[in-house]
Amino acid sequence: MEKTFYLRFDDGSVGIATYTLPAGSTEISQAEYEADLARIETENEATREAQQQAELQSLADSLAELMAGGMTEATARRVLNIPPDLELPAPQTGEPATA
Repeated sequence: MEKTFYLRFDDGSVGIATYTLPAGSTEISQAEYEADLARIETENEATREAQQQAELQSLADSLAELMAGGMTEATARRVLNIPPDLELPAPQTGEPATA
């Protein structure tokens, strides 16, 4: 879709500008744009939070594995570059839950 804009510049001259929408796009209202943007930002934040939780879970599991191998927690945290004050979730053992 091509849209034409008729322009008046500060010096009084006039001009025409034509803009063609990219393939696969549709012009939307500002309200639709703002609603879609809010939805996308919410989805992105949820994805970031899930990724952060997965990273923390991976660190917790690695920490537990090193400690199960005989390493002290302080040493394992240093090896994994985990700050001493960072709280981690409980490690997942990979064993099925018992009923």
